[in-house]
Amino acid sequence: MVNKIKILSFWPFILLLLGLIFFEYYPLRFDFTQDKRFSLRKETLALLDSLEKPLHITVYLDGDMHPSFKRLQQATEALLIDYRQVANKTIQISFVDPLAGMNLEKQSEVIQNLGTVGIRPIQIYFTRDEGVTQKLIFPMALIDDGESLIPVNLLSKISGSATRYEENINSSIAQLEYSFSSRIQALKNRELPRIGFTEGHGEPDNRYLLDAFRSLSESYLVGRVDLQKIQKSGLDSLKVLVIAQPKNAFSELEKYKLDYFIQQGGRVIWALDKVQISLADLQSGDYKLAQPSDLNLDDMLFEFGIRIPANLVSDLNAAPIPITSGELGQNSIQLLPWVYFPIGIPDISHKISYKIDPLKLQFASTIDTLQTTGIKKSVILKTSGRTKVMPAPFPLSLQLIGKKIASEEYQAGEQTLGVLLEGNFKSSFFFRGAPEGIMETFPKRDISVFNKMIVISDGDVFTNDLDEEEENPKTLGYDSFSDTQYGNKAFLLNAIDYLALDRPLLELRNREVQLRLIDKVKAKSSKWIWQFWGFGLPLIMLITLVIFQHYYRMYRYAK
Repeated sequence: MVNKIKILSFWPFILLLLGLIFFEYYPLRFDFTQDKRFSLRKETLALLDSLEKPLHITVYLDGDMHPSFKRLQQATEALLIDYRQVANKTIQISFVDPLAGMNLEKQSEVIQNLGTVGIRPIQIYFTRDEGVTQKLIFPMALIDDGESLIPVNLLSKISGSATRYEENINSSIAQLEYSFSSRIQALKNRELPRIGFTEGHGEPDNRYLLDAFRSLSESYLVGRVDLQKIQKSGLDSLKVLVIAQPKNAFSELEKYKLDYFIQQGGRVIWALDKVQISLADLQSGDYKLAQPSDLNLDDMLFEFGIRIPANLVSDLNAAPIPITSGELGQNSIQLLPWVYFPIGIPDISHKISYKIDPLKLQFASTIDTLQTTGIKKSVILKTSGRTKVMPAPFPLSLQLIGKKIASEEYQAGEQTLGVLLEGNFKSSFFFRGAPEGIMETFPKRDISVFNKMIVISDGDVFTNDLDEEEENPKTLGYDSFSDTQYGNKAFLLNAIDYLALDRPLLELRNREVQLRLIDKVKAKSSKWIWQFWGFGLPLIMLITLVIFQHYYRMYRYAK
């Protein structure tokens, strides 16, 4: 009987040990958060269920680091454990500090080797009680399926200025699921979709599109396309064509190839300036004529139910520009809103523009949508309600900034700046012969297969600024004068994903986690209170319990 009782007394410990072993490999979590930050989305579940090969994921964010990055590391580990649980193939996870215990020469060699597979470090600076500390860390991971390697950036850069760690880490944690799922999808697809940016019509050179190229190249093959020279096979290999800020007219030969591309299911983003004027034209302070621009594309857009009039939107909700003011020798620079730089407001009802920050636009026009059968049109970008529309041509000068604005003139209401079109598009050339210069046979269709395209009435929307030396690009959408990150880059990535992928992961990129930061000043001033509640009070309770038990035993056995 005594032996039986002894055996039974061991069962709770055995069950506890088995439970600890089980939950070590199969952790169980209940997600009671309002934003469901600890739950995988259905898109990720479907992706992991369709894995064809085991994966090995190496995370290079490890070792001694700032608490903010430690939080990013812990969130990454928790996410990957969830991936491992639901995937239909084995996922191995490892965390390493690639520079641990190495001298400078060896570290330099490791950094160079990791760079060949896309793993690059960043230098961070943070303040501790003893002063400013700097450290080289790798907020990146590498996915290996046995055949290919693909890097994952864990850190989403939210501004072009010095990193604001808490905000950036929070944004990065919200993006983790998209970052890993999109890279796994790219690895699974093997051949990345091709994205082409047109050239040959005065479009911006590569310096002004470099951040767009870099951002897209993580999931796509990106390059320039000359419609005058490209052959049918080249067009067939493209998934999306971006026509960004052309200044010269398209020839009929180029339009013929463009029409063929659309009829075969190729997707297009049109980012067009209907009026020729730029901020550089106005820097002298004199009046310049804002003139209509003829790109020879109006007939094609008309077939799709789109018309961009030759006008400019003047909006009281506008981005600021630096203006020099003051007397000679005592000049100062002020940031003043420029009504011809309207803030584009994304429409939250569509996946492309859901939870996207406002966009910075420059000299944008309105878009008219026309009645067409078989084409669904969705407004994804618009102005505020306090607008005025100026038909071109008209004189324009920066001197207008110093004049008082008559707000009663800005009653034109919301203006459309961006439209998504989905459906079957009529051919502009079905009843016309091939233009002169076409050397190949391009199959004709009177109406396209189901297709999508996006029209934006501003050519600058996807161009980045350059630094003062005009060599290095700034982050797309970043305004260094106001230290503001606009949503231009996120909008571009969402638009390309929506057009290029059969199962886009937009819901994952648009995911948002509410930031709940600690008030550092308050936390420091009340540090002893939290130390008492966290350590002192439990210790006092334990000592009290031991003393009580001691005297209770003395009292009990004294009887």
